[in-house]
Formats: sequence, C-alpha cells, structure tokens
Amino acid sequence: MSLTELLLALCIMAILLLLGVPTARTGLDIVNVRAARETAFALATRTRSVALARGGAEIVFDSASRKAQVIASDGVIVETASFTDYDIELQGASPPIVLRYDTHGIGRMASRTIRFARGDAEAGLTFSSYGRVRRW
Repeated sequence: MSLTELLLALCIMAILLLLGVPTARTGLDIVNVRAARETAFALATRTRSVALARGGAEIVFDSASRKAQVIASDGVIVETASFTDYDIELQGASPPIVLRYDTHGIGRMASRTIRFARGDAEAGLTFSSYGRVRRW
C-alpha cells in the first residue's frame, strides 16, 4: 500500500465520519429526551401511589433547577428527580408547576403539558384535569 492510497483511505473515512456525527448526535438527543420523559412519568405514577397511601400528594416541576419532587400531604419529600444528568431543557414548568392529587389519587388541576427538549429532539407529558398522564 502506497502513501497515496493510505491518504485516500483516511480521507474517505473522515468524510464518512463527518456524515455520521450529526445522525449520532440526534440519536443521543432523542435518547436523553425520552429518558427524562420516562423519569418524569415514573415520578408522576409514584405521586399517585403516595397520594393513595398518605392521603394526598403533589408533584412539583421546576425548570430553573431542572428538578421534580414528590411531596406527601404531610410535607415530607418522598422522592426527587434531577434532569440535569440528561442535559435537557425543561419547558412549561416556569414558574414551578405544582400538581396535586387527593386521597383517591385523583388530580385536581388544570391540564398541563411539560416538554423535554434537547437539540432537535422533543418529548413530553400531558397531565389531564384529573391527573392522568399521557406520553408524547
């Protein structure tokens, strides 16, 4: 193999790598956004369980700190999730959104949507007026 052939092979590999980087970056963005959404979904499910067990609970989403907390009716923080690990932007939670569930696990709130975004990727959760959560 001559030096010319080696340089040509390296140039072809560099071009293929440059074409693949944006696709890989978009894939990572999608994975992080969906992982953050699933974390929030699990936290919402946990909030309903805590509400049934402790006579009420609330979930608080804060975009400034990129955190969500489950707080029981007695004020005890049951669980906290941080979205900083996913390097995503939490949209629709400023000022902090507080979603309350009563003793029967039914939400008493207006419909709310929380978006998770990173790069071109976006996913979210929509909370119905009665506390049901829908992924999108």
